[in-house]
Amino acid sequence: MKTALLLLLAASAARAESAPGIWTFEPSQRVTFGTQKYFATDTELYLGMPFGANASVGFNTWKSETSSTTPTITFAAGVDHDQVSLGGSYSWTTLANNYRSDAVGANASVHTVSKDFRTTIGGDVTVTHHSQYVRQPAFTRRLDITQRTPTFTMKQQIYDTRVDMALSQSTYNRNVAALGGPRANQFSAKLAGLSGLVEGFPDYSQKFGISQRFHRLPSSVFFNYQSIKLVDTTTTDAATSDSYTVGAEADVLEWLSAHLEYNHLRQTSQPDSNQYTIGLTGRF
Repeated sequence: MKTALLLLLAASAARAESAPGIWTFEPSQRVTFGTQKYFATDTELYLGMPFGANASVGFNTWKSETSSTTPTITFAAGVDHDQVSLGGSYSWTTLANNYRSDAVGANASVHTVSKDFRTTIGGDVTVTHHSQYVRQPAFTRRLDITQRTPTFTMKQQIYDTRVDMALSQSTYNRNVAALGGPRANQFSAKLAGLSGLVEGFPDYSQKFGISQRFHRLPSSVFFNYQSIKLVDTTTTDAATSDSYTVGAEADVLEWLSAHLEYNHLRQTSQPDSNQYTIGLTGRF
C-alpha cells in the first residue's frame, strides 16, 4: 500500500511572514499521480493571524490500483516570533484498506533575527497510533502499534539560498521485528499502510534539501533527498527507501503561485515508483 507521505517528502517555499495586525488567507490545492495508478489530492486552508499566530486545516486522499481511496484530515496551529516558533498538529486517517491511524505532533524552533543570514534549529515529536485489521472468515484481529518519532531539524538561509536537514528516529511500543515470526499467518504477509509511502516500519530517516529563490521571475527551485532505514522483519524484506524530489514554484500573479514537482522513490525489493505533482496556492 502507498499513502501520501508526499507531504513529508515534498518541499515548498516558505510562507511569507505576516506583520503584526495583518490577516492572511492562503488556500492551496495539489494533485499527484504516478506509478501503479497512484492518485492523491491535497487541500489546505491556511490562516495567518495577528502577532504571528496561524492555523490550518488540510484534507488529503490517495488511492492506487491495489488500494481504495484513503482520506486523512489534519489540523494545525502555531505562533511565530522573531526568534521562537511553536506549533502543534493532529491528523486522523479514517478506516480504509483495513487500516486507520491518528497522530499528535508538537514542534518548536529557535532562529536568528537576521533574514539574510538566518539559522533555524528545531525539533518536533510525533506520536502515531496505527491500527491494522486482519479479517478472517470467522473473526477479525486488530493489530495496534504506537510509533514515537522525534525529529531534529536545521535550516540555514543565506540570502536567497536555503539548505536544510532533518534527522528522525522512530521507536515502537512493541517488538515490530518479531511480528513476522510464528504469528506471521495471523497478521498477514505485509503490514502495509503503517508507514506511508514506504512498505514497512521506519527505523530512522535522514533528509537533506536545498532551494534557491529568484526575484526577477519570481520563482524558486528545490531539490530534496530522503533516505529511510526500515526495521528488519520477516514480513517484509525491504531494508531502505530512498526518495529524490525536484520541483519549482513560480508566482503566476501577485496573489497566485504554481507548484510543479517530480518524486522518484526506490525501495529494496520493491519496484521503483514515480510521482508527479501540480498545484496552485492563493494569497489573500
